[in-house]
Amino acid sequence: MQAHADEIGAVIVGFPATTDLGDDTQQWSEEPVADHAYIQYRLSIISKSIPLDLERVVLFGFSQGAMVAGDLASLYPDSYSGAILMSPGGIGMPMASEKRLTSHSSQRYFCFCGAEEHPGNVELTKAYAQHFRSVLGAEVTLKLYPGIDQHTRPPDFMEKFPDWASEILKKENQNQSSHTTPASAPR
Repeated sequence: MQAHADEIGAVIVGFPATTDLGDDTQQWSEEPVADHAYIQYRLSIISKSIPLDLERVVLFGFSQGAMVAGDLASLYPDSYSGAILMSPGGIGMPMASEKRLTSHSSQRYFCFCGAEEHPGNVELTKAYAQHFRSVLGAEVTLKLYPGIDQHTRPPDFMEKFPDWASEILKKENQNQSSHTTPASAPR
């Protein structure tokens, strides 16, 4: 995965979610303030040893991680350039920002899932895309992958990830140059 990020001069930073379930799995708290603070803390620690441009962070996630990525990017647009949501689904309801801010117009979102996945995932993917576009005024790409009925990453994820991340960073930083490396989180 990092080899793909190298193509765009990015660093992929992945770390476990906030809550350890005790069986070698984690889940996000789905409390945006806590999840945002956790991500910012982890990025600040990592940036002490790896030069990261913390003004250029792309969130991406799958399932619950997709919901967290979308919610946090919309609630904290000054911290995140946008997000890649893959088959969003979670325990709680979405908590995306209801208030349009000027910085939302510089964000970009990619929302994906299998067209034949569970109807809840399909509807949530569409709802996020519509919300980001119409309520926040962000640029959005929505794709429902035909013939895909499994709750899984898009089949072209490894091939397309550099393009998606580049588009988000380009949208956010069209006139900005930097000597540090953009970061991506959570996964």
